[in-house]
Amino acid sequence: MLFNLLLTPILTVVYLCSLIIIWLPPGYFIYQYFYLLLLNYTTLCVKINLIWYVGNVNIGYIVLYYLILLGVLNSIKLWKKIFVFVLSCYLLFGSFQNTFFNVNYSITMLNVGNGQTIVFQDNRKLKTVLYDVGVGKGRSKQLVSNYLKWAGVNWIDAIFVSHRHDDHYNNLPTVQNNFLVKQTIQNDTNLQNIWFGGMKFEILSRAVANEQDENNNSLVVLVKIKTINILLTGDITQKIELSLLDYNWSPVNLLQVAHHGSATSSNFAFLQKIKPLVCFISGEKTKQQNYPAPIVLQNLQAVNCQIYFTGRKQNLQFNIVAKETMIKLF
Repeated sequence: MLFNLLLTPILTVVYLCSLIIIWLPPGYFIYQYFYLLLLNYTTLCVKINLIWYVGNVNIGYIVLYYLILLGVLNSIKLWKKIFVFVLSCYLLFGSFQNTFFNVNYSITMLNVGNGQTIVFQDNRKLKTVLYDVGVGKGRSKQLVSNYLKWAGVNWIDAIFVSHRHDDHYNNLPTVQNNFLVKQTIQNDTNLQNIWFGGMKFEILSRAVANEQDENNNSLVVLVKIKTINILLTGDITQKIELSLLDYNWSPVNLLQVAHHGSATSSNFAFLQKIKPLVCFISGEKTKQQNYPAPIVLQNLQAVNCQIYFTGRKQNLQFNIVAKETMIKLF
């Protein structure tokens, strides 16, 4: 009953505005704002759930409370004014909940089998960026789009395609058909540093002429969010990893383990250089592909990296709230 009282005004406004926005394509960004507002609004309601703090309250007491409240409001005009003022302040405060309660940034590695899709979101400035947009064999072509819709995404600021292998970009047409994609950045780009909200994408390696192994043409991108470093490696082999040793590395907070955890990558000297704290691996074990390779796990464990593997079981999410980071599996 309490939740209904608090949520009904907001839901009413959202529904009424949706009828108008649907005819105005430039208003698409408002949908994402509404999603974040409702998400944080309901999160706040859970935090103030009376049952958590007072135990199970008899329904009779709740009914009695509302009867008394209605009686007071109908008999004292001052209380009416106070009630309207408090409710207005509450609704106004609710419109800014994203600033105070929501995860600032999230990096989500989707469970797409032996493929790769990573979603970056700046929830304060409403920026969404994808690194790769592929799914493995046997996985639904709607998987990525369904997740983005569930996450309240209505447009995508950029999609980085690490390299031209099917499992890293085969879902691109489907995503482009379902969302407004502002730009697609291929591995032959001349861009060096790109900002999306509070996220800086620095390209460390890209496609090179006469390289026969397309894996080595992968876009290697270092994403910097405040003091947090996220390294995206695509499918590079140890050849490219060793060529990056001279870069002025700071410890990497999150590493996308190259090539789904294949033994052709994750050179020990490279891992020692970047000192990854958390390692995400996108892949699954099949008869043809046994990811991740034992030698890769051994190398990652040797540098004390926390290892997470999608393994056809879970999505991996790295959240940044202020200066703290959290891992969520779902």
